Amino acid sequence: MTAFDVSTAGVAVPASANCVSAAAGFGHRSVTLNRLSRAMMLALTSTLACSSFALLADDAGIERIEVRYHQAYRGNVSDAQLPQAISYIDQAAMGRFQLTRFQDALDNSASIARQNNGGGLWDSFSLRGFPGNENMPSGYLVNGFHAGRGFSGHRDVVNIDTIELRKGPGSALFGRGEPGGTVNLITKKPQFATEGYVKASVGRFDQYRLEADFTDAINPQLAYRINGAVQEFKSFRDEVFSDKQVLNPSLLWQIDADSSLLYELE
Repeated sequence: MTAFDVSTAGVAVPASANCVSAAAGFGHRSVTLNRLSRAMMLALTSTLACSSFALLADDAGIERIEVRYHQAYRGNVSDAQLPQAISYIDQAAMGRFQLTRFQDALDNSASIARQNNGGGLWDSFSLRGFPGNENMPSGYLVNGFHAGRGFSGHRDVVNIDTIELRKGPGSALFGRGEPGGTVNLITKKPQFATEGYVKASVGRFDQYRLEADFTDAINPQLAYRINGAVQEFKSFRDEVFSDKQVLNPSLLWQIDADSSLLYELE
C-alpha cells in the first residue's frame, strides 16, 4: 500500500505500512474512514481548547462583584424557586403614606384583614382568612425568628426595612404553621456608610411625633445603627391616647467576607 490512501470522500489521510485490506476493498474503506474520524476529532478538540484558553484570557481582566444574602430561617432559596405567592411592603411605601404602626402598614395587602385586637391594645390580623395562633404574642416573625414571648403592643415601623408576606401553606416549613402564610419583618441593618435622618410630625387631635435613624462605621469591621421614636397621640375620643417611646440599637461585626455577627435590641 502506498504512503497515502484516498477514501471515497476524496480526503487524503496517512496510512501505515502494515495495514491489511479485506473483503474486496470494503475493509480498506472502513479503516480509512475510522482514521479520518479520529483526525477530525483531534482537530475539533484542539480548536475547542484554543477557544477556551482565549475566553479565559479575555475574562481575566473583568472585575466581578458578587452579593450574597439570604434569610437564615429559609435557607439560600430564591423567591422564584419557592412555591408561594410573595409580596413586599418596603419602607418607601410606608413613608409615602406616613405610616407609623405595623398594623396600618399591613392594610396595603389585599390578603390581610384586621381581627379583634382587644380595643386597640395589640396587632391582630388574618392572612388569607386564617388568624393563626391567637395565644401567641404576635402573629409575625422578625428576621425569621419568633417576635416575642409576652404581651405585644402596637409595633412601630421605625426600624422596619421591609415587610415580607409569604402566602400559602409553605409557612409550615419556616413559619409558625399557619395555613394562610407567614409575615416576616426584615429590620434595618447597620451600614458602613454614614446615613441618617431626623423627622418631626404634627397631626390633628394633638398628635406629635419625633423619630430619628443613624448608622455609621466604627472601623472597617464594626458598624452600628440606632433608631427610635417618641410620640404622643391623642384621639377624637376623650381619655384615649397612645404614647410611645421606641429605641432600637444594633451592632454588626463583619468577621470576614462570608461571616458576620449581628446584635439587635428592641
